[in-house]
Order: sequence, then C-alpha cells, then structure tokens
Amino acid sequence: MQLLVISTLGCALLWSVAVYADEWRNERRPNFFAMGSNDSKIQMSLQRELLDKSSLYFAYTLRGLWLRDVPSTPFKELTHQPEMYWTTKLGEWGYEHLSNGLDNRSSDHDGLKKRSRSLQRLYWQDLALLSWQRWKVGIKLMVPVYVKSYTPYHDYLGYQETILSYQAGASIMTLSGSLGPSGGRLICDISWNPLTILDASWAARNHTWLFLQYYQGYAETLVDYNRQTTALRLGLRLQM
Repeated sequence: MQLLVISTLGCALLWSVAVYADEWRNERRPNFFAMGSNDSKIQMSLQRELLDKSSLYFAYTLRGLWLRDVPSTPFKELTHQPEMYWTTKLGEWGYEHLSNGLDNRSSDHDGLKKRSRSLQRLYWQDLALLSWQRWKVGIKLMVPVYVKSYTPYHDYLGYQETILSYQAGASIMTLSGSLGPSGGRLICDISWNPLTILDASWAARNHTWLFLQYYQGYAETLVDYNRQTTALRLGLRLQM
C-alpha cells in the first residue's frame, strides 16, 4: 500500500513536467501469437473511433492461453474484453467488461462456477509521459469509479503502471510493471522486424514482426488471477 501511495504521488509530480503523447494514450494492446515451453498465448485487439474527431472509441480484446502439453490441447482460458472510452486532455473515461465467457451463476458438477470470472468497471485513467531521444518513460494511473466484480482481479493486477520504452528503427523494447494491494506484475516485450536487414522500404510495408515476451507476476489470466506466473514466449506480432 505504501508503494502504491508513493507511485501515485510520483505520478502527480511527473504530471507537472509531462509531455503527453497521443500515440501512447490511445494505444490499447498488441496483437501477437507467442509460444512457450508448455503453452501458447494469443492476443487480438482492435479499436475504432466511433465518430470522426469525437475521441470516443470502442475497443475489443480477445486473449487466450492454449495448453499444448495436455493431450487434448485445450484452451485454459479465452477472455473477452469489450471497452468504450472517451479521451480528453484531462484523461480517459471508460467502461470495460472483462469475462472468460463462463456463466458465473452456474453451479454444475464440473466446477464451472469456480472457474467463472467476470468484472465490470467505470474508470478514469491518464498517462504522464517523458520522452528523450529514443526513450520514453511514463506512469499510468487508473482510478476505479464503479466496480462490479466476482473476483479482486485488479488488486493483483494493480492500479498504476510504470512503463519504459526504447525504439530504434524497427526494434521496440517495452518494460512495464504494475503494483496492487495483493500483487503485481512485470512484463518485458521485445519486437523486431528482421526484414530491415534486407531492405528498409520492404520492411516498412511488412506488418509481421518477431516478438518475445517475458511475464512475471499475477493476473495473467482471469481464472488464475491470484497465482504467480513466470513465462518466456516467442512468436509473431502483427503491427496494425
């Protein structure tokens, strides 16, 4: 809790000297497919402005964890996350519904109720950002206005996120960490377009990059939000 308070105060201090970047504020989540030693992770996300120059957006993210080491190779979880949000100079107001698609009212014999996860929330969030040459560092603060949840998911995910990014040509490295009352997580994403070795103009037209992700912490999935995960996965990222 003390670290959360310190991070919040740090965000307020950084706010006074921040340079706001629309490409970071409006960016949602990367699209990728990556394989680890025992599983594979897929994430597909899109966003669209509903009306031209309205700053009102709809976004949808589908995230899945595929267990390849199980004989039937099932998906451990498929998470659906539709969102509606409005961006302003004073931050972002939004609504999201996060669910693994199971009926949380069910109590059948196979334990469906125990595996059901969902939450709804109204929130305000903003990003304070500093840029220097190829480096960017930012603190994202999220304040829940209303939450209806069957799980304390965000206590493990965290209510603030610190982001460090470095970009050199067709290579991007992003390190992000968040902290909550019950846990937190650390994520390192590295993306690289290998076609730059052959031809820069050809690489600029190619939207498929190599992708490496290291995940350490909680809340990687809704069903196991309170279990710590350590995973290294390699795959492809689609630049939209």
